[in-house]
Amino acid sequence: MSWMSELSQLYDWESDIIGEEIDGVTLLPIYHSTQKAQIDVFLFSDSTFAYARKVEEDDSITIIPVTSDSATRSNGIAAHPLCDKLIYVAGDYGSYVKGAKKNAAEFFEQYISQLSDWVNSEQTDLLIQTVYEYLRKGTLIEDLIHCGVLTKADNGFLDENIKIAATKQSDCFVRFTVIDKETADEQKVWKCRRLYDKFIAYTESVSAQRDLCYVTGEMLPVTYKHSSKIRNAGDKAKLLSSNDKDNYTYRGRFSTPAEAYAVSSIVSQKAHLALRWLIERQGTTVDTAKYVVWESHLQPILDAANPFGDNGFFDDFEDDALLPKTNIEYGKAVAKYIKGYRQKLDFSSKILLICVDAATPGRLSMVQYQEFSATDYYDNLEKWYKGVSWLARWSRNGKHCCGIITPSPYQIARFACGTERSDSGKVVADNNQLKILFRQIYSCILQGTAVPENILGSLYNRCAYPLKYSEKYGNWERLLEITCAVFRKHYIEKNGVTINVGLDRNCTDRSYLYGRLTAVADKMESDTFEGDARQTNAKRYMSAMLNAPFKTWAYLEERVLPYTAKIIKQTPQFYARYEKELGEIHSLFKMEDFASNERLDAKFFMGFYCQKQDFYKKATKETEE
Repeated sequence: MSWMSELSQLYDWESDIIGEEIDGVTLLPIYHSTQKAQIDVFLFSDSTFAYARKVEEDDSITIIPVTSDSATRSNGIAAHPLCDKLIYVAGDYGSYVKGAKKNAAEFFEQYISQLSDWVNSEQTDLLIQTVYEYLRKGTLIEDLIHCGVLTKADNGFLDENIKIAATKQSDCFVRFTVIDKETADEQKVWKCRRLYDKFIAYTESVSAQRDLCYVTGEMLPVTYKHSSKIRNAGDKAKLLSSNDKDNYTYRGRFSTPAEAYAVSSIVSQKAHLALRWLIERQGTTVDTAKYVVWESHLQPILDAANPFGDNGFFDDFEDDALLPKTNIEYGKAVAKYIKGYRQKLDFSSKILLICVDAATPGRLSMVQYQEFSATDYYDNLEKWYKGVSWLARWSRNGKHCCGIITPSPYQIARFACGTERSDSGKVVADNNQLKILFRQIYSCILQGTAVPENILGSLYNRCAYPLKYSEKYGNWERLLEITCAVFRKHYIEKNGVTINVGLDRNCTDRSYLYGRLTAVADKMESDTFEGDARQTNAKRYMSAMLNAPFKTWAYLEERVLPYTAKIIKQTPQFYARYEKELGEIHSLFKMEDFASNERLDAKFFMGFYCQKQDFYKKATKETEE
């Protein structure tokens, strides 16, 4: 279980920030978890009630000590050691909650008995003594009603129509603050580092069962109840579990869970809390799956999922003219940017990746775990981002930007399996398909392997049907950019052919040339449109052009003739330009290539894009002049 060892070591490495909230994320102490509290009870240090107040939503996350049972509780009675729901901490719960469970008193009895054990141990503290002495009086709900935090109905019970932060009054979670009666200093029990340490020491002092820890190889107190809440605070799925005694979690090979595995409590706690912290701090979410990449000593690194942001790493450039406009410029910028991160790492640095996802609500699967040397990691990252690059257009602060970028793995996956919604114009994908494709692309980046054929095929097939995308949303144009970017890497690795964004007027590849022809036909027709956004014949017959280019081009020429007449009449200089362009393209064809109906490859899209871009550049230049 090297992943547990790595995470446990990371936890120790970051021990100085335990319990501190940094950028909204907290590395929890071991044997602790978090809950959302609705009520904050203030007690004087002599164990008398001071006042209480409702907790604001943005301050509700509360660090609480937990036991192995309470951390994983679902049904039954399993009290948290200090802060908990009213049914556990209020001795008068049954008197004020209509329809309370028949065994409601047992919840309080277990809680107060458990707290008493801690209070009477060597790891006791004035704070827990204060809470214990007050709660054993059994007047909490009565005091909360008197101070106006809880409200009774006419029947004398709590009014369940009234909620606190969307929670029924009887289900509220309570935390405590102790006020020193002499100095008036307040100590929040959920933020007290001293109390964290004392509970950890207390828990380890009462741990009895020892066995061989499979992670450390030492005889230590072990646990078979491991943490949940790994992906988020409401996550019930567990990575490690052996509580299924009836089916085949371990039966068939082992008689008991201990024969299958044993992990010490402290290693399990450290590993799970470190993983949760990493995911919350720097994880990437794809539906229910969580990806996290980190350096073994937590040095800053680039995340392969999206290291440069959605629009490349050029958001700091205020002037659009400074953005890379060629693949060569972009490749140099990528290398320079990555070099800055390489230099921060030691030659022995290790990069680790974990991906977790839930197959069922209660079981979390580690679908991917890999370790890389820093050199291999950045070599593969640079290879991907230099190879998968193409010109794109986007908006930033209301301004239109244009530059070479690499589409993120998420964007590639979404466009490879998604469809455009007619109502919103968004490209939406099936979550399961999206997760599968994202994982494939992510692995391809990290391992430096070829782009999977199914992704190439999906991009090709979708790009072949512009009619499935509305002109007003621009999604087909974005799909075209992504397709060209991905296939660029494919052709570099497969054929040793580098196709760049600029129009290659010397390229004699038939697919590229047919793409150029189609772009000219598309431009000739669209030039005659008067403000209406409709599809040209070139786009309508694009799929046919890919499958039978010679036959379809003859048909397309006929369909474009009426628009040619318009151009001759309205802008004869443009007609001359288009005729010259068509003549140059035809001259590059070999007769057998032009007359063949053999299917075209994805270089068709690259030729189409480059020719369109060349028209755009000329039009922009003429406008400026």
